[in-house]
Amino acid sequence: MALDMQAALENYLLMRLWPVTEAHITIALLHDQYTRAEPARAHAGTPP
Repeated sequence: MALDMQAALENYLLMRLWPVTEAHITIALLHDQYTRAEPARAHAGTPP
């Protein structure tokens, strides 16, 4: 029973923190794309 409560608490915390984490990752990726030295490599799927 204690493990179920622990898992539920961890899931709740993850659900609360994920939107903030996702936003930070998105900002970091966009910054990386716009500051690359090689613009052709800035976006995935663009041929070299």
